[in-house]
Amino acid sequence: MAQQALRSRLERARRTLLLGGAVLLACACAEADSCPAISPGTVQPAVVETSAELLTSTPGIVQLVVSGGGLYWHNGFSIWALLPGQAPASVLYALPLEAAAAGSFDSEFRTITGLFADADHLYWGESTAYAGGFVGGYSPPGRLLSMPQAGGAVQVLLELSDRAVTPVAVDDTSVIVQLSGAAGYHRFIKLDETLAPLVTPAVYETSRVVGDEIYWTEPGVEHPQLFRANIGATQPERIARIESSEYDVGPGYVLWRHERVLREPELLLDQNFMVWRADSGCVQALPGAGESISYATARDDRSVYWHSFNALGSVSLYIPAEGASPSEGMASPLPEMPLLRLDLNTGRIERLESDGFPFVPGAQILGMDAERLFVSTQAGLVAVRR
Repeated sequence: MAQQALRSRLERARRTLLLGGAVLLACACAEADSCPAISPGTVQPAVVETSAELLTSTPGIVQLVVSGGGLYWHNGFSIWALLPGQAPASVLYALPLEAAAAGSFDSEFRTITGLFADADHLYWGESTAYAGGFVGGYSPPGRLLSMPQAGGAVQVLLELSDRAVTPVAVDDTSVIVQLSGAAGYHRFIKLDETLAPLVTPAVYETSRVVGDEIYWTEPGVEHPQLFRANIGATQPERIARIESSEYDVGPGYVLWRHERVLREPELLLDQNFMVWRADSGCVQALPGAGESISYATARDDRSVYWHSFNALGSVSLYIPAEGASPSEGMASPLPEMPLLRLDLNTGRIERLESDGFPFVPGAQILGMDAERLFVSTQAGLVAVRR
């Protein structure tokens, strides 16, 4: 997914170059007095010393869930848990080896499609994936499973022979899943184990489920309109016109990237965040650090975290040759990808630094709790005090 997003980002940068480096700022900005007094532009991040620790050396973490003080994650083939006071991490569930084995590069194999949690249980999907380069998505058959967070019996909640199943959200009563093909979003009711389609007119390919809301953009449009609606609602709200289908939803706001290509002193994809604030309708540009913004971010009610790098200067580091491992052909030494934090109320940008854990290509932000930011690295899962 991250590689597909990078290809999309590079294609937009290519079109920007053809247009002479100009990018239309695609937003209908609100009245200035409804926005905080933040000056846009490039700023030098202030350095903040913090601490970090390696939690586990588990490689290839795809998704992480924080629930009840515990950490749960999967790598596509197994689900792990790290509970308070427990070390090391333990495997709660693993696909059978014959089902998980990818075989040749051009092959199909079973994989975990998503992992979520309510107060007591974990929920995940399983479907078939295709290991053929940048071809994404899942294929039938699919199923939805559950087990207690402390471990125990695995329950198969749903099996479909003609659809892939990808869970995208969980609440006290239901699991929201995406079904492959034109089936779209469905709600699986836990109590009676029934499955019903959602009537919300969300565009499947560009949508995000966040809490009890769905966000989506118009497909195939250069500067698409962003919509949102409560799950199950039929009438969406128009939020803003943004610059691409790449956006991030935080508590009470939506972020997207404004970008420009600079040619001097080097080819650089310079990006900053744009923000829409739900309480005021304010749409404004936020300061940037003069580099590209990583695909993966983390957001709370005040700040957004990301890794800073140059997407145009790092293409060879992120897209290996067909059949090669992600690490093959990487430059040595690898360039750092600083971990940055932007205060959404003041515009202040800070660089979080900790001894012994420089972030290099391959690092990916997975999530956060009240005190720590969790990052997947070549060494394993790292917790950064925030």
